[in-house]
Order: sequence, then structure tokens, then C-alpha cells
Amino acid sequence: MLRNIKNIGRRNIECQLIYLLFSFSVGIAGMCTYQLNPVAVDKGGFLRYDIDLVNERGLLVCAILSIMAYLLITVVDKGAHQTNVATMKPYNENRVFWSTFIIYSFLLGILLALYFPGTGMNDTINCLMGFWQNTLQPAMFQMIIYGIFQGIFFMCKNATIAYAIIVILQIFAASYIVANYLRWIARKGIAKWLLILNMIYIMAMPLIGNYTIALLKDTWFTYAFFLLLPNIYDLIHGEKACWWQIVVAVFVVWFSRSNGKLVLVPIMILLFIFCKSQRKHLAILLITLVVLNSGLDYAKNVRFGGYDESFRESMSVPLVQMAATVVWNGNISEDEEEVLYAVLPEEKWRQNYAFAFVDPIKFDEHFDNLYLAAHKKEFLQTWASMLKKNLTIYVKAYLYHTYGNWSLAAYNTNAVDKTQSIFLKLNNNTGDTSIWGEYLASISLKNDSLLPNGLTKLLQGFYEDACEWNLWLTPGIMFLLLNLCTCIAWKNKRYKLMLTFLPLYLCWGCMMVASPASMIYRYSFYILLSLPFVLTMTWRDIGYK
Repeated sequence: MLRNIKNIGRRNIECQLIYLLFSFSVGIAGMCTYQLNPVAVDKGGFLRYDIDLVNERGLLVCAILSIMAYLLITVVDKGAHQTNVATMKPYNENRVFWSTFIIYSFLLGILLALYFPGTGMNDTINCLMGFWQNTLQPAMFQMIIYGIFQGIFFMCKNATIAYAIIVILQIFAASYIVANYLRWIARKGIAKWLLILNMIYIMAMPLIGNYTIALLKDTWFTYAFFLLLPNIYDLIHGEKACWWQIVVAVFVVWFSRSNGKLVLVPIMILLFIFCKSQRKHLAILLITLVVLNSGLDYAKNVRFGGYDESFRESMSVPLVQMAATVVWNGNISEDEEEVLYAVLPEEKWRQNYAFAFVDPIKFDEHFDNLYLAAHKKEFLQTWASMLKKNLTIYVKAYLYHTYGNWSLAAYNTNAVDKTQSIFLKLNNNTGDTSIWGEYLASISLKNDSLLPNGLTKLLQGFYEDACEWNLWLTPGIMFLLLNLCTCIAWKNKRYKLMLTFLPLYLCWGCMMVASPASMIYRYSFYILLSLPFVLTMTWRDIGYK
């Protein structure tokens, strides 16, 4: 009896520690948000702000939000145990799948007609302009888009139709993945009302539809990621998974975005450790991916003569921290200046430093990428030596750069880059007089709604407003919900469920260390689409007996 009392006491202490960990993390994020939000809103003049993260008001905000977060996790955890989200009544799984597939395809079809032949950005247009144009975008994504577009264009001599066909194929793939997910949660015994809520979330969320008709690597990555999550859950829980889905999803995740391999390698290693019966399949798959990746790297070196921009792309955080040190006149030695100004002249460091956006620095015409690629070790040593002397500036610059990934502030028009967050045309983030706009004009590729003009204006106005409202569900809020579910799973010893969420944390971690910007919503599409999975499976598994 005494042992039971001790166990209960120990369990209560563990529970409280988990609750407090979540609460304090929300409080700290809230305090930093409170202090930095004025800077984010006025990002054009952010340099004139002198931020003091820890002061009386900040600590008060931290305390209030910590208390609110503690109450939130307590209530949600208790409610998850008291609400039954399971059903013993079997579903007609084929009916769930096909009804979802047809409805979602139909809704996306209407959206495509409104913005025919689909939307995109300069990265997309680069893929159309030539075969494997640069090392910035994943090679596989570039080659597939170019090959399909040019093939259809050659046959029908109509660039608009060619582009539309690719988007239609993307819509069908997305509809299959969403229908497959709803069929999967129906198989898990989710109550009908919660199944319908999942369907409504995905189909009614404006930005999910917006990105689904946009030809972006983020769209491919996210839907493949969403196809993979249920299969990871099944593998970890020792249930039957669909291996052809795993293979397709893993290949697309790996080759559609530069951080794909960084997400997959740790996951596949963990699966190899925990899923003993699947080790052979996992080993073959991982070896195949590594071999193909090595082959592509070799081909890239041959094609571009060894010129590679991948190191520069991975150095977003160090670049903004070093730029901030220059701008705020930090402690920089002559040897450090020699390396720093060999990469980019001093005046350009000062001129191009921006809030939560590194592209003005790394795409400046004076940026010497050849020098950077040839002196990686010296550059990293310089960054590290400057860190020791300018820690406060480095921390401040890091918080500025990653603000959009963790901020709990509401959406603000001045803070978010809408040209890469809401996609309304083919060259969404560039003008008609840019090289991308001129290329589209040269092949007569432009947006032209298939609906009547009056109806088009009405629906486009309504839809664009809805997309802006969707931005209120910020990446920081979604990450808070992920943390909430993870802590509840932890408290209830659902460790396998926590492992299922690991890919989401790895994606977020990649954005925190290497993302070029944090106020661009498309980078967080993966968590927007995956959120129903996280909430539903947490609710289901906590109440599962």
C-alpha cells in the first residue's frame, strides 16, 4: 500500500512537471512575442528599436500566459479523458474514401476555374524556363515540372493547357491523399462527428485550397508528408502499413525540398530501431534514397561545374547574425572583417540586413558565393569567434529572424509577406516586367478565370479575404497546439504517439536553423495540413482503453 502511495505521488509530480514545462514554454514565447511584436509590425524601421526582452511588463506577460497555459492543458487533458471520440459502429470505408475524393476534387476544381490555369511563383517559372536551371531548387522537382510541362506544351502548343493539366494532376493526387487519410481515421474507429470535423477543416480551410492549386515544391512536400504520417503511426504501433504509399511519400519528401532528407533520416533510423519486422524494407529504402541522392549530387557537380549554392542556403541564421553584428557595430576583429567583407562588402551587409528575411543579403549581386563555398571552414570559424564576443546581438538577431515560427501574436498585414503566403496568380511574387513575367508573356501563359466576370470578381474578393483570415492561424499558434498534444501524450505515457509527431518537430527545427524567412506562410503549410491528424489522434489515443 505504501508503495502504491509512493507511485501515485511520483506520478502526480511527473504530471505537474509536464504541465509546468508546457506552461512556462508558452509564457516565455508570449513574453518574447510581446517585446518583439512592435518590431515585426514595423519591420521597415526595425533597427530603431532597442529591445529589452526581460523587464517587469515582460515578466508579467510571462506569468499571466503561463497560468493560462496551465489551466488550458489541465482542462484539455481532463476533457480528452471524459469525451468519447471512438465508435464501435463500422464504416463503409470505400464510401468514406470516394465521397471525400469526389467532393474535394470538385471544390478544388471550382477554385482552379476561378484562378485558371493555377498559381505559382518565380521558383515555379524557373522550372518552366529550362531544364534544371539552378542548384537552388531540388533537382527532381525542377526536372519533373519541366519535363511534363514541355511535353504537354509540345503536343498541344498551348502553355495554359499544359500548366492546367499539371495542376489538375496535383489536385487529383491531393484528393487521393486527403481521402486516404479520412478512410484511415475511419478505420481507427473515430466517431462520425469527428470524422466530419476533419473533413470540414481540410475542405474549408482557404489556404489549404490555395496551396493545392499552386504549383509549389511546398505543396508536393506537404501532401507527401501528410501521406506518410498515418503510415509512420501504423509502423510505430506495430500495425499494418501501406508500403507503396510509404515509398512514394518518402521519395517525394526527400527530393521535393532541401530539408526533406534532414527530416527523413532520423525518422527512418528510429523506425529501424523500433520496428524490427520492417528493418529489411527500411534499410533497402534508405540505401536506395542515399544512392539516388549521391547520383543527383554527382550529376549536379558535372552540370554546374561544381558550383553549389546549398551551403549558402543553409547559412541563413549565421548570415543574419553576422549582418546584425555589422549593423549594430559589434565587436569584430580585423581577421574577422577580412572573411566577412570578402563574402559581401561592408556597406551591403548594412544595407541588406532585414527583419526575418535573409534573401536581400544572399542574393545581392556583390555576394561572393564562390568564395563562401571555397572557405566554408573559415566562414564558420569566423561566425563562432564573433559569437563569443557578440552573444547578445546574436540572440537578438536570431529571435528577429525566427520570429514568425514561434510568435503567438495575431496576424498583421505589415508583418507577413503576402506575396509568398497567399497565391493569386502565376507570378505571384514578381511583376509583369520581371524576367519571369516576360517569359510568361512570351509563351502566352496568364491567369484567366473560366467563370463569368461578375461572379469571378465576387468570388475572388470573398476568397482573398478568407485567405487573409486564415493567416490568423499563425505558425506559432499551430506549434503551440502541437506542443499541447505532445505534452498530453507524454503525461499519459503515449510515447509511441509522441514519436509519430517527431517529423513535425524536425520540420520546425529545420526552419529554426536554416529557413531564409519566417514571415512566409507557405513554409508552414506542412503543419497546417497535419494539424487535424495531431489533434484527432491525440484525442483518440488518450481516451483509448
